[in-house]
Amino acid sequence: MQTFLIASGEPSLQSSQLLSFSVNATTGALGAPLSIAGPTPPITAITAAGQGTGFVYVSPLAPHFPELVYGYSVDASTGALTEIASSPFSAEGTIGLNSGFALNNFLYLGASALLSDGLAPAVEAFGIGSDGSLTPSVAGSPFALIPPTDAIGGAGSALSVTSPYLYAAESSGLMGATGGVAGFSIDEQTGVLTEVAGSPFSTGSYGTPGSIVIDPYGFLYIALTNPPNGQDYIAGFAIDNSTGALTPVAGSPFAVNTLGFSGIALDLSGQYLFGGASPTQTIAEFQVNTSTGALTPMTATGTPISGFFEVVGNYLYAPNNTNFGSSGPSPVIAAYSIDGSTGALTQVPGSPFAAGVPVFAMTSVTLPEPQ
Repeated sequence: MQTFLIASGEPSLQSSQLLSFSVNATTGALGAPLSIAGPTPPITAITAAGQGTGFVYVSPLAPHFPELVYGYSVDASTGALTEIASSPFSAEGTIGLNSGFALNNFLYLGASALLSDGLAPAVEAFGIGSDGSLTPSVAGSPFALIPPTDAIGGAGSALSVTSPYLYAAESSGLMGATGGVAGFSIDEQTGVLTEVAGSPFSTGSYGTPGSIVIDPYGFLYIALTNPPNGQDYIAGFAIDNSTGALTPVAGSPFAVNTLGFSGIALDLSGQYLFGGASPTQTIAEFQVNTSTGALTPMTATGTPISGFFEVVGNYLYAPNNTNFGSSGPSPVIAAYSIDGSTGALTQVPGSPFAAGVPVFAMTSVTLPEPQ
């Protein structure tokens, strides 16, 4: 198997580059990136079509209607990206596409639905063809949240999937000070979404719901930022595997000892949770109680970071975007190994690795090596 880190770089407000780095599974080192021109920025997300499937999708926040999704194939030998012949694909009935996830043969993206009485946060669903092409074949898409709220998502990933449920961050009120998590059951044959009973599940008035992660022990965590009291938080919920309903874990929400907290990620074992904080240039870390879902703060790691990152296997990758075309160090991606026993981060040899352009979104693809 060969893993590639796929990133969007934006050298200017008018142009973007899509980068593909090979990942050394033994050392965590990144190879020199292969680059092609991407859609007009800003790029809100890059979404993989599932591990073992060599397609990725780019969602630009472009000034046009309807919204478009760009699709690319990933060469299993080199990681080189090639735009799919029928790309871009139209996301009819939505604006403001956000990040998403793929499950089976379906792609789900956060969006706002254009309803008869106005806008409502929603999930746009596509079927994924064998050549990576997207079709609006999912009946009922886009799926609006009930009851309607102001916005879907926040900083970082707006959606997260654990079969057969999909969860979307949603916010309401001034500056998104309150919100919750919407839950949907997924028909794995048709891709149709049905909101689960009790959804959306409140995160209270602790901040704007944003990045969501789900661990292998049945717990969901969501970053809460832009807080009204100057304190960022992570809310934790237990997932009912029978219904998809969420129940707050004891002690939730958990305070984060830094501001500007946005993207969150779990290690491969699900025992350690990491969060990026741009203003303080740190990666906060928590130990996950795999029985109760409670989070215990650990020692943070200081590093230049843009607030989001990607975990690939036993490695964490954090972009440093200090150079936006004027001055300062060149954009790089720092790589850290994750100690499976302690969760400690150690920078891998050769890190940081040159990116060439500021990186604003990343995903990873693992493919079987060609025979």
